[in-house]
Amino acid sequence: LRDGKAYRLRLPWDTEILWYPHFLTEHEADELEDTVTEKITMYHPTYLFQTPSGVTQETVNRKGQARICDDFNFGIQYDSSRDKSMLYVSQKMEPWTRSLMHRIEHASESVFNAIWFNHYRDGTVTIHWHTDGNEGLGPDPIIGSLSIGATRDFAFKSKREWHGVRPAKDGSLRKSSGIIHLTLPLFHGSLCVMGKNSQRHWLHAVPAMEGIRRERTNLTFRFWALEGFETIDDAEAHSNDAATNRQYRLRVVPSTALLQRMVTRGAARCRPVIVDAPRDPTLSVGEMLKRLQEHVLSPVGEVVLAAEATETRDREILQNDSVLLEELERLGLWPCKSGCPVFTLQLLPVSSEKIAEKAPVEDVKISEAFSRSLGSAGLQLLREVKISCPGPYVPQAKVIDSRNWIQEVIQNLSGIQRKSKGKGRISQMVYHQCSEFCALYLARPKSSVHLVLTPKRPLRFNELSAMEAPLLRRLGLYGHLLREFLGKHHFKVGLQTRKLSRDTQVFAHLISMDLVPPDLSDLTRRHFLEFTEAPGSTAFISLEDLARHLVDGSTLGGSSKLEDTLRCHRCGQLFGDSMRQLLLHLRRCEAPEFDAGSPPPVAAPSTTSAVELLEEMGFRCGREALEDVLLHTKGSIERAVEFLSAQ
Repeated sequence: LRDGKAYRLRLPWDTEILWYPHFLTEHEADELEDTVTEKITMYHPTYLFQTPSGVTQETVNRKGQARICDDFNFGIQYDSSRDKSMLYVSQKMEPWTRSLMHRIEHASESVFNAIWFNHYRDGTVTIHWHTDGNEGLGPDPIIGSLSIGATRDFAFKSKREWHGVRPAKDGSLRKSSGIIHLTLPLFHGSLCVMGKNSQRHWLHAVPAMEGIRRERTNLTFRFWALEGFETIDDAEAHSNDAATNRQYRLRVVPSTALLQRMVTRGAARCRPVIVDAPRDPTLSVGEMLKRLQEHVLSPVGEVVLAAEATETRDREILQNDSVLLEELERLGLWPCKSGCPVFTLQLLPVSSEKIAEKAPVEDVKISEAFSRSLGSAGLQLLREVKISCPGPYVPQAKVIDSRNWIQEVIQNLSGIQRKSKGKGRISQMVYHQCSEFCALYLARPKSSVHLVLTPKRPLRFNELSAMEAPLLRRLGLYGHLLREFLGKHHFKVGLQTRKLSRDTQVFAHLISMDLVPPDLSDLTRRHFLEFTEAPGSTAFISLEDLARHLVDGSTLGGSSKLEDTLRCHRCGQLFGDSMRQLLLHLRRCEAPEFDAGSPPPVAAPSTTSAVELLEEMGFRCGREALEDVLLHTKGSIERAVEFLSAQ
């Protein structure tokens, strides 16, 4: 289902889902994202909730919202309080939105009159199981959903159990019952149309996807009936009622200086937002700014709020220690006679230093021949990683360390029964994920950068066959693309062949070849020899080689026996069987790392440091004699000491 074609999915209870994986081209999706960022201001409403201790607190919704319609004004989605202050005046249709809506109507085989925008700042902003059964949509609405930005999973779940037959592994049909789950990846430019009976018999959600730092905007196209909704003119006539509850709103706009110091296509762009006034009249400017940065704004560094310059006053910076309402009074903005006014404030950077954001992989060098070999699924993976902008490598201290920990993580990431919502211990193990694979931190890394790459669907080593060869090639490509974000190390991507017969989840290693772990005891002799094996050995092979063997049906050739002698893979110095001496040497070795695709250095083994160490220990039999002893003991200091002591 990753070839870019359109699909009509027929589900139980006479339900239809239309899925266009690439409804918009990459260029069209980029242009639409730029247009939405420029012309649509997202509104982040404030909600009240009661803590278990009985204290009422308010929080800003992290999911931004906007409405476009010529006829109606809408309340905030899922609000049933009928509070006039919850009404947010819709924006009028423009030529670009009307043209886009007509295009979606043609693909959806339906008619729409409104567009709802939902903005997800990163992968931790979610929406839980629900149906779009709002008043005015009718009993069986058809809703089109166009996605731009980061790839996110779109999950469906049946409202009740399904009873029928399913094919078994042996090809026979067996009776089955249970809740049905379906997950579709929504790529940059994907369109999903929830057709007939999709709201009556199914729930849908956008689960958390840890490791996604890129923003996503979802455009939902709906048809609203006239009955039950007031017009925009009616809503504006009732604006005085709103003033009794919502005194004002703030429109926060990034300044030109702030935009210039941010990456144009980084993890998330800083865009204008509208938020409700705080209910606490004593809230300070600094506390309000902290609330905005925590819930609404993308990472912008240290900033301050300022009032825009006008004909009568220059731009003035609001003091963080002062009460927000008092600062608005000082600037002459408050009190205001009009009901629920919107005051515009600017975000200014404190310093002119550029934000240290990692640039996306716009310059990944992929040859034309290699691009053709990837296929449509491989090219889609390339596009996903290019726009997702993985973050810095920051291993977490509290991660799972159990035999089946990888399986636990991918079950949690499935979105069916989440154990965490982006902040739990399992969530912290995720470095990055896309629609098909994820990269996980290890509890005991074997190098300064060490990740585990695994498919997000259950797949065991002992179940691998020729059918999984394309998936293994894409997993290798995923590791190749992630290397661009992980520093200037040389990396190796592959798996240990001794794992192939195990009944465990398939995974591969993405490891930097400095092989200097935070804790030296985590790098065992066996791991070191596997990761630095000589060409021709099959103890550690690339995913491409494994895929080729699966397709050919051939056994893994070459020798899988590991060397007995420890040798620095960077400078070639011999250490015999002294793993501790090798580990200490790796920390101070200044020789360059070799390319993961090249053989290790062939320089003659240097025993100078070992000779000096033996001389310091009191062995004064001459340097040539000590060198002969070290060669006889294959570089082992311990064996050399034992040999010399026996003489």
